[in-house]
Amino acid sequence: MFLLFLAFLCAILIGLSLGIIGAGGAILTIPVFVYVLKVNGLDAITCSLFVVCLTSFTTAIQYFRMKQIHVRAIISFGIPSLISVWIFRGFVLPAIPDRLFTLNDYIISKSGGLLIVFALLMFVVAFKMLSKNVVEHKATDKHLNQNLSFVLNGLFVGAITGLLGAGGGFLIVPALVLLLDLEFKIAVGSSLCIIFLNTAMGLMAKTELLYHLDWKLLSTFTFITVSSSLYGTQIAHQFSSEKLKRLFGFVLIFVACFMLYEEVLHILLK
Repeated sequence: MFLLFLAFLCAILIGLSLGIIGAGGAILTIPVFVYVLKVNGLDAITCSLFVVCLTSFTTAIQYFRMKQIHVRAIISFGIPSLISVWIFRGFVLPAIPDRLFTLNDYIISKSGGLLIVFALLMFVVAFKMLSKNVVEHKATDKHLNQNLSFVLNGLFVGAITGLLGAGGGFLIVPALVLLLDLEFKIAVGSSLCIIFLNTAMGLMAKTELLYHLDWKLLSTFTFITVSSSLYGTQIAHQFSSEKLKRLFGFVLIFVACFMLYEEVLHILLK
């Protein structure tokens, strides 16, 4: 019962993060499902895609109503990102063997390997959130290779979503601000639209993985996350996004260390 309460508390925090800063919160979804709700790694990725898909959709609607989205940014970033999600979710992920490799007598499984990569990704996200804020400043010069930058960023974010179930907002928001000189709030709204499209594509690429999930648990978790994200959009103006990102960065470091400890211990004791 305590673990269930803890999971739902995390759902509130995840939703608030998405609603206020448009990034970061989704990356906690997988650790919550794996270590708190005891869902296996691959199913946790699917659960994360579902939660993030609905949460980003409902939150993006709020930003659309406030006219804080940029259609060109969504199209330019979204198209390569969607292609990448489809390739990695539909073809690359199934092609990865269940047993990745054996190191001495220790077996690295597909699920464990993905969780380790995910933990390392969390360190990268934490570093970006703790570093000097680049998204509040506007670019002073235009990039000649702007289109190429959009394509490469889109492909990379799509790969992260397809393989690991993360939305990638921590990459999308800075890219939109620096490449298109967007205001922070407009970049957040546009990022949420792109995250929705990517996660929806990820779900459609492997719909058969949805059938055996615990839908009672997943729907409750999603409802809480969506509700708190909508509340987050209403109170976003009351908070310093920079302070929230720094706080969230420290939380990510703690969770990433815990994930690495658990996965390495699991490998050693197997």
